[in-house]
Amino acid sequence: MTNYLSVNNGIRSVLLPGMLSGFLLLSSSAIAAPAGTLEATRLKPSVQSESGKNRPGMTYTMKSISLIYRGGKIIHNNAKQPDENDAYCMCRYPVFYGQKSSAAVNKIVDDSIAESLRLGEHKNKGESIEILSKHFLKEYESFRKKQKSELPYQFDLNGKVLLNRSGIMTLGVYTTNYTGGAHGSNRTEYLVFDTESGKRLRVKDVFVKGFEKRLNQLIDTRFRRMMGLTKTERLDSEKGTLFKNSIQFNQNFALTNKGVSFLYNEYEIAAYVYGQTEVDLSFKELAGIILPGVRI
Repeated sequence: MTNYLSVNNGIRSVLLPGMLSGFLLLSSSAIAAPAGTLEATRLKPSVQSESGKNRPGMTYTMKSISLIYRGGKIIHNNAKQPDENDAYCMCRYPVFYGQKSSAAVNKIVDDSIAESLRLGEHKNKGESIEILSKHFLKEYESFRKKQKSELPYQFDLNGKVLLNRSGIMTLGVYTTNYTGGAHGSNRTEYLVFDTESGKRLRVKDVFVKGFEKRLNQLIDTRFRRMMGLTKTERLDSEKGTLFKNSIQFNQNFALTNKGVSFLYNEYEIAAYVYGQTEVDLSFKELAGIILPGVRI
């Protein structure tokens, strides 16, 4: 059983209050690097389209790092799928360019990926994703020799742009990771950006002051409906599955075409067996607490 509900990829126009007022945001996708540019030669362009009526969203290309441990050494895998018994590290994620905020957005995305890749005592900051990917497999090599184990370390990360409008962008970073033990882990992190400044938006940036109590009530109501619970049944019961008799908003949220989704990863609010939990709230439900400019 899993509580995971997928986030729709269709996008509704969204505005940041104040900064973006006056712009009508129609459907617009991210734009691939033009042929012949430096970005296009270094990275694989994303296949996207541009709306001619409005300012486009952030421009990006997809970057791929694919390494595999084979024959006692780390080799580039040319983005091919490794065998299930291989130790590997694969990362596919967008790299943004062409706007004043691109460097700031890329820094936050890189930091998120780097945090997922760091293992053991390796806590140094500032290494590139390429270096950390190699270190991941070197850690496997060390583990394999010490423990005499053939169980492979495996890391697979996908970054997907879920919403891309002039002024605001939502990115989903999806990771599957195995470094020994009874099972691997799955993690999803949502990153919402103000594309004018490159700032990562938090919950307080999209809701009105004093939103907390009402938002938690809406999440509680929605979760109970998902689980078939009455208003009085405990959330920490066998039917409710949660660790505690409460569920509250967190900072792992996505702005979608229909509203706001809050995602809770494995072990955060429920046991591993229940997987991830995602609670979707519509703009209609959020009326009165979400900032007026967030949705047209």
